[in-house]
Amino acid sequence: MKKFVVITFVLIIGLCLISFYMKYISANKSSNDIVIGKNTSGNFIAGLILYRYILKKFNMPLRQLEEFAHINSNSVTAYFVDLNDDGKSEILGVVSAAYYMNTEGYKLFILQKNGKEYKDLSSLYILPQEGFLISASKINGYKEIEMKAYSNREYLKGKYTIIPVYAMWDGEKYTYNYPKMKIYR
Repeated sequence: MKKFVVITFVLIIGLCLISFYMKYISANKSSNDIVIGKNTSGNFIAGLILYRYILKKFNMPLRQLEEFAHINSNSVTAYFVDLNDDGKSEILGVVSAAYYMNTEGYKLFILQKNGKEYKDLSSLYILPQEGFLISASKINGYKEIEMKAYSNREYLKGKYTIIPVYAMWDGEKYTYNYPKMKIYR
């Protein structure tokens, strides 16, 4: 009987802590913002679509692609997200392979279905391990994206710094929007 009371007490305390934590999380995040990438796994179908898109772009056999660019189905992580609230999800994804990496991070693919084909709407590079946030606020009808990237403009103490980067829809594709930053040309 004593064990039953102790176990019941522990369960009640645990449920109260979980309830408190969920209320805390919901109070500190907009209900319409979507956080993806950090500590989340991608969607298998979205990843498969992105992988097939890449295969089509390279136009080479699987084995050759894996040897040449070190790309395989395990190096793809992707998510379905409706960026313009048209009821059709776009695919946001990253291929963790050196071929798609530069000094700012890995290429972020944003695929939008156009008939039977997909079109990449992105010229962005991100750090996928840092995750990114799809904001509820929109610019030109598309949601803003907040992410982290290496700054190729801020090289400090022998390494690149990680900075917050914002992306917005310019009418044709997602591009960087650096608020309150000097752009050196």
